Amino acid sequence: SVAVMARELSADKNDTTIDDSAWGGAITVGGRIPTFGKDDLRFQFNYGNALGRYMTTGFYDAAFDDRNNSVETFDQWGGFLAYRHFWIDNLRSSLVYSYGGADNDMSIVDNTVNKEFQSVHANLIWSPVPQVDLGVEYLYGYREIESGDDGDLNRIQFSATYNFF
Repeated sequence: SVAVMARELSADKNDTTIDDSAWGGAITVGGRIPTFGKDDLRFQFNYGNALGRYMTTGFYDAAFDDRNNSVETFDQWGGFLAYRHFWIDNLRSSLVYSYGGADNDMSIVDNTVNKEFQSVHANLIWSPVPQVDLGVEYLYGYREIESGDDGDLNRIQFSATYNFF
């Protein structure tokens, strides 16, 4: 699949000279490729100058440049690659790698904004009956902000899903 986005980002503050907007856009390419049996490879790649919240990583969509009273957008990119494997009909796993990065204008934003992130997920999901999924997942995540500070996390999470449809 291919998707495109265009949106206007604006700043307008009454009783001031702050009144500007900028258009941003993005493109997403994604898909699923069958491999062996019920297994598949899934992927998505995003690139644009106004992705921000659409990548769910805390990247800025845009920022207001006080020096020239204008809205400025930033290039961002990211995506994921995932392999889903069925061990048996009702037991499956996915291994997922995701990455995101931004080209922030450091003369406009402070050095605490996100520069890049990466994560790896590995899970095991059991479907004891067709409408129920019970799962466990390990997640490793890494984030770096513009100052160079970085951090990582390790998490194990459990899930239970009931599909009403």
